[in-house]
Amino acid sequence: MTKNSLLALLLLCSLGGAQSLSIQSAVAKDQTVYYSALPDATVKNVERAVKYAKAKKAEKARPLFDAALAECTDVQKCFALADITEQYGSFCTDIRRAAVEKAFQLSKNRDDLILVALKGRKFECFEATRDAMQAMIAQSRSREELKDLALKAQEVSLSDLSHLAMEKQYSLVHTVPEALDFARLASALGMEDLVRKTCKELIDDENDVHQLMTILRNIEPFKTPDLYRYLLKKSLDNCKNIDDLYEVYQAARRHRQKDIFDLAAFRAKKMKLIDNYNKQSADYREKVERWRQDQSMSQDTGDGDGDITRMAPASGF
Repeated sequence: MTKNSLLALLLLCSLGGAQSLSIQSAVAKDQTVYYSALPDATVKNVERAVKYAKAKKAEKARPLFDAALAECTDVQKCFALADITEQYGSFCTDIRRAAVEKAFQLSKNRDDLILVALKGRKFECFEATRDAMQAMIAQSRSREELKDLALKAQEVSLSDLSHLAMEKQYSLVHTVPEALDFARLASALGMEDLVRKTCKELIDDENDVHQLMTILRNIEPFKTPDLYRYLLKKSLDNCKNIDDLYEVYQAARRHRQKDIFDLAAFRAKKMKLIDNYNKQSADYREKVERWRQDQSMSQDTGDGDGDITRMAPASGF
C-alpha cells in the first residue's frame, strides 16, 4: 500500500468516525430533550421500558410505560413520554393515546389545549383533538376571544378549529358594521364560504336601494361578482323612484352588467313619462275644475239679478 493510499484511508476513517459521533450526539441530545421534562424517578422506568421496547418485548415494556405515565403530572411530561414511545412501533399506540388523553385532562389553559389538539392529530388520537377543540370553543364567549382563538389556530395550522371559532363569532354579530368587519377577517383568513354567507345575508336583510348600494361598495373588495349581480337585481326590483333607478344604473355600469343598467334606464324613462302624464292630467283636471267653479259662480250671479228685477215695485208711469 502506497503512502498516499494510506493517508486517504486514514482520512476516510476519521470522517466516518466523526459522522458517527455526530449522529450519536444528536440521538443523545434528542433523548435528553425528551427526558428533560420527566422527573428523575420516572426516567429510570422509561429507560428500562425503552430497553425492552428495542428488544421487541412489549409485555415487559408496557407496564413500565404505564407506570411512568401514572407519574406524569402535567401536559409537558405526558407528551415527553408520548414522543419517546413514538419510534417503537404500534404496540405503544395505546400508551400514546393514554398520554394524550391524560394531557387533555391536565390542561389548564388555551395553550395546553392547542398542544393537545396538535399532538392528538400527530399521534392519530382524533377524539382527543376533537375534545380539545370543543373545549376551546366553549371557553371563548366574546367576539374578541373567538377572533384571538381563530388567529392562533391559523398560526399553528389548525384550520378546522379556526373555522369553528369564526362560525361561533358570526353567531354573535348583530349589526352591519360588525358583519362587514367579520367578512374582512374571514377573507384575510381565506374562509371564502363565510365571506359569501355574510355578504348574502347582508343583501337578504336589506330592502332599501340606497343602503344596498352602500353594501355593494363595501363588499366589492371580496371579488364576488355573482353576489354583485344578485344585489343589483334585488335593488332594481325595489326601486321606487327615478333616483333609486339612477343609483342602480350607475352601479350596474360600473360592474358592466349591461342588461341591468339597460333595464334601469328603460324603467327610469317609463317612470318619467308616467310622472309627466300624471302631472299633465292633474293640471288639466285642475283647470277643468277651476272653469266649472267660474261657470257656477257666473250662473249664480245672473240668477240673483233676475230675482231683483221681478221683485222691484212699480214706478207709477
